[in-house]
Amino acid sequence: MESYKETALPIVDGRMIIRCTAKLLKEIGMPRKIPVVENNLSILDDWHANMFYLDRKNNVIFCNDKTLYSVVAFQVNRGQIKNLGGLLRHELGKTLIEDGLEGKLIQKLVEEIKDVSFVQTNNRSIVGIMVDHVKGIRCDDMDYGEWDWTEEQFKKTVKWLNRTPMMSPKYVYAIELLGQLLEVKIDKQMI
Repeated sequence: MESYKETALPIVDGRMIIRCTAKLLKEIGMPRKIPVVENNLSILDDWHANMFYLDRKNNVIFCNDKTLYSVVAFQVNRGQIKNLGGLLRHELGKTLIEDGLEGKLIQKLVEEIKDVSFVQTNNRSIVGIMVDHVKGIRCDDMDYGEWDWTEEQFKKTVKWLNRTPMMSPKYVYAIELLGQLLEVKIDKQMI
């Protein structure tokens, strides 16, 4: 991985927006129609989020609007879901560590997730990507039968999601888009 350039990413302060599906908004106790304030200045910009069930447990998938980079919080309880911003911070940090990013950069990206606003989704394409990812996770579960999901399997699954080519935009990998945005080289291999 190339070194992180301190000057490449300015320090910004803005309100992070997590765009939730109706099911997730209901779970966190927010109304379905919320007025939107567009003032996010963070490097990664906004996120979309959806809740899904796997092996009779709640899970939350987050997809970044700019890069389509996905983060999954597996087997979470209702208390964790109610703290959706904290959940994204925690899982994003873990996922970026797994992808080999530098500590300072990870810290900077995670610290941007503060003052979180929750609003309804506004991009069907991103919601479709999350739905496809959840289908892929469920197929993985069906291919191997009923298995006990381990932390290692969770990590491998999220790595696989971000290294799967997407048709829109033009067969790109989310991990490559993230690397381009951050101006770092991230290995596409699953190793």
